[in-house]
Amino acid sequence: IATGDWSSDVCSSDLRTAIVNIDTLSDYFEDGEYVDIDAMKARIPFFDRRATYVKVLARGFLTKTLEVEADVYSMEAAKMILLLGGKVIVTIKE
Repeated sequence: IATGDWSSDVCSSDLRTAIVNIDTLSDYFEDGEYVDIDAMKARIPFFDRRATYVKVLARGFLTKTLEVEADVYSMEAAKMILLLGGKVIVTIKE
């Protein structure tokens, strides 16, 4: 369950999930930027630096065109990214 802008929970011993909302992406990234887990860790002050898995949810509004790479998206978050001309990239874990 997400509290505020993010939450982390351990899904397995190696997988740590961080949840990010699209309004947060809009606040911390510029139009046209590529956003992945490393960029989120570097830019979003409250993002879990130990996270290995990212869920993007649709709270708020997206005001920029972004290329977002994450592990999973809510349908609404993916639609918002795509409708603004951005890209939704699903991370492939090995």
